Amino acid sequence: VSTPSAGYRQLLLMASVAASPRPAVVFCPSVERAEELAAAMRGMSSAIVGMRPVVVLPELGVETMEYTQYSRPMAFARARALHEIYAHSETVVFTTVQAFIDPSLFPGEFGDCASMLAVGDRAIPRSLAGSLVRMGYEAVSSVTEMGQFSMRGNVFDLYSQVGEYPVRIVFEGNVVSRMKLFDPVTQQSVEPVSSLEILP
Repeated sequence: VSTPSAGYRQLLLMASVAASPRPAVVFCPSVERAEELAAAMRGMSSAIVGMRPVVVLPELGVETMEYTQYSRPMAFARARALHEIYAHSETVVFTTVQAFIDPSLFPGEFGDCASMLAVGDRAIPRSLAGSLVRMGYEAVSSVTEMGQFSMRGNVFDLYSQVGEYPVRIVFEGNVVSRMKLFDPVTQQSVEPVSSLEILP
């Protein structure tokens, strides 16, 4: 897909997607090109491509044998993409060969780690913290970045990779009594929420 003109690539993608409803993987020479082609496909008429999810699977961004050192933002970006891919059987994936061979959890393992937490749910804060650490989250004193969490008494702050803002979870014993989004810079509340999705 790197040599034909942009218009020809777009026409080729429309034809291939329209021809088969099955999952499709489009290999690109770079993540930037994958983003470009995915954006072009998202802009096509739904009458042509239907409502199929279009996902860019990014690379981990590390050399072979250094997977214990990959960056947290890239790992979480992959987690978001994998969540979309595993959730929809008809997904069209734009990626690179490197991203395709980078290590990932299998669908079953991914599903076992992913979870939802809602107001009224029972959860032991320290057990939740242990699960988050095993999924690659970082325990900090104050949450400022995606992939972090903190515990202060009955207040549990969590910045999941699927939200624009972190969530402040208030426990009453081992029961989630309320949740609200908050700005990590000002610490001011943004809005209440009823549930939170957590991905590995």
